[in-house]
Amino acid sequence: MADCFRYRRHVGLEVALAALRGYLGRPVARGGTRRTGSPIDDLVAAARADRISAVLRPYLEALA
Repeated sequence: MADCFRYRRHVGLEVALAALRGYLGRPVARGGTRRTGSPIDDLVAAARADRISAVLRPYLEALA
């Protein structure tokens, strides 16, 4: 999901925002697929790894 914001110029900002809305709206998976259990924490960790946390933060604050 964080890759959508990393490549937002290629896929478009509307696609990246739709992916973020879809990500935040989905239920938390069970069965050990998530490490922290919080989808926002997982997303922030992925954004830090992709070095786009500063780009993603305003959109995340507006939607969460």
